[in-house]
Amino acid sequence: MTSTLYVDSLIEKTSGNGVHIAGHILQCKSFDLSSRVVFSGSASNSYQNTGVQVSITPTSADNTILVRLGVHGLSARLGGFHQEPDVAIAANGTVVKEYNNIIKEGGSNFWIPAGSGNTVHFTSDYIHSPNTTDQQTYSIHIRGNTSLSGDMQVAINNVAAGNYAGQASGSSYITVMEIGQ
Repeated sequence: MTSTLYVDSLIEKTSGNGVHIAGHILQCKSFDLSSRVVFSGSASNSYQNTGVQVSITPTSADNTILVRLGVHGLSARLGGFHQEPDVAIAANGTVVKEYNNIIKEGGSNFWIPAGSGNTVHFTSDYIHSPNTTDQQTYSIHIRGNTSLSGDMQVAINNVAAGNYAGQASGSSYITVMEIGQ
């Protein structure tokens, strides 16, 4: 049995690293963190890198990067008061996307009662256009956004021990995919 393939036109765009087809995933990288991380200190309103990060080098400056993130076991307290933590995606240390008030009192977000160890899971997708073929390191950052003084604790990923024991969790991750344009 034989098969025949008829093609009227075939346009191939190459980037030096193989076929580059618009709308297709050209490469994919991922990082998964399954151990507990706690940040302590004053609520300085500056982002802290969680260590959940991955690097990718775009094959073309025209391409976009799809960033998928999952922060599991997100919890924050500042003394006896709740925090309203912000999560951000950074590219090479510069914040490119912010998600504000992930946990807050009222509204559609989940509030952590004062002194509680309740946690929340947060996932999102974001498309970034780095406009370069230089390596991009994407990372998840977090901060408390209140001006209260005292210690701030933010647990990201598996909360199997300490003040956050017994809470449902999972590993935190970041996945980046280069999308041909």
